[in-house]
Amino acid sequence: MNLINYRGKKIRQREIYNKCYYNNNKKCKWIIFIDIDEYIFLKVYSDIHIYLSQLKFKKCDSIYLNWAIHTDNDLLYYDNRTLKKRFPKVNKDKNFCIGKSIVKSNIENITIKSVHTLDENLKICDGFGKIITLKRFYCPVPDYEFNFIDHYQHKSTEEFIEKLIVKGDCVYKNNSTRKYKKIFVYFKDNNITKKKIDFISKKVGLNSTYIKENLNMTNK
Repeated sequence: MNLINYRGKKIRQREIYNKCYYNNNKKCKWIIFIDIDEYIFLKVYSDIHIYLSQLKFKKCDSIYLNWAIHTDNDLLYYDNRTLKKRFPKVNKDKNFCIGKSIVKSNIENITIKSVHTLDENLKICDGFGKIITLKRFYCPVPDYEFNFIDHYQHKSTEEFIEKLIVKGDCVYKNNSTRKYKKIFVYFKDNNITKKKIDFISKKVGLNSTYIKENLNMTNK
């Protein structure tokens, strides 16, 4: 396996995904673009090769598995228990459903536009092999029981600060506007509390009043 570090390089994710696909599509049957904090969960299958070899997936160009986004479980600080024990709760907001696809290799003229929706010309199946029409941030029937991707996006508030704000990313590391945006995304998935807001603003040096106003918490 070859690992390529793109951090610090001004290159769009779309370019990376397409380069990865065309560099590797002769070496394997299926490809998925997945992050280090995401884990494929298959309730019935202990081996992903058996899962992908099912006849019902032969008609599919890609298999869409939705995210099960785990909340922070209202934990402010890191502790050394396993992820499953620390963050059992999942945000099941049906108005915001998103995931990732396992895509077949050797598809000609594929253009991956987004890691979430890939190419709209593909025949997309859900985790059970049913053809679906996929739109951005929408999957017809969210599956949180059988086939999905466990996504520990934020973890505890302390870990959220370390991963998404203090370290930042290759483009927005010192961009305050981007940091505020990431905070609002964090509170979309997790309970909003004054303790968390004050903790974040103090650690990162951002305006807690501004955060509270945008979260409608001025008087709470």
